Amino acid sequence: MRILNDIIADLKEGKEVEYEEARLAAIVYSNLLFFANNNIKQLLGTKNPLVKSLVEEDYIRRHHNALKKSPEEWLGNDHPDNEEHKKFMEIGNKIFDHVIEKIMKDQMIVDEKRREESVPLKPYNIHHSNNTTIGLCPSCDTRVRNGIGGRDEECPRCKRKMKW
Repeated sequence: MRILNDIIADLKEGKEVEYEEARLAAIVYSNLLFFANNNIKQLLGTKNPLVKSLVEEDYIRRHHNALKKSPEEWLGNDHPDNEEHKKFMEIGNKIFDHVIEKIMKDQMIVDEKRREESVPLKPYNIHHSNNTTIGLCPSCDTRVRNGIGGRDEECPRCKRKMKW
C-alpha cells in the first residue's frame, strides 16, 4: 500500500484511488483528528511554555510520521480488519452500551423525582382562541405554554416541571 501522503494527494487532485486505500486513509485521519483535539485541550489548559512546546512537537511528529507511512503500517494493530481490534471494539461498545443504559435509568429516576416535586405555575394569561394556557415558571419567571389536555410541562430555561 502507498504512503498516506500520496493517497491524500491523489484524492485532492481528483484521481482514482483504491477503496481500501481511501478507507484506511480516512481512519488514519480520524485518529489524527482525535489526537489533535486532545492536543488543543492540553494547549488551552496550560500557560506553561514547556508544555506548549512539547504538545506542539508531539503534534508535528505524529502528523509527519503518519504521512510517511502507509495507512496499514500506521494503524498497526488498530487496523479495522484485525481480529484483536474487532474484539477490543466489541468490548468497548458493550461497556459503552452498559454505561448509557445506566445513565438512562438514572435520568428516568431524576425525571420521576422532578415530576413529584413539580409546582403550580403562576397565572399569566389564557388564550381561548387556541385553547392554550400560558403561565410563569415560579423559579425563573419564564413563560411556559400548555396546550389542550392539561399535561405537565417543563420550563425551557430551568427544566423545572410545572403542574397545570
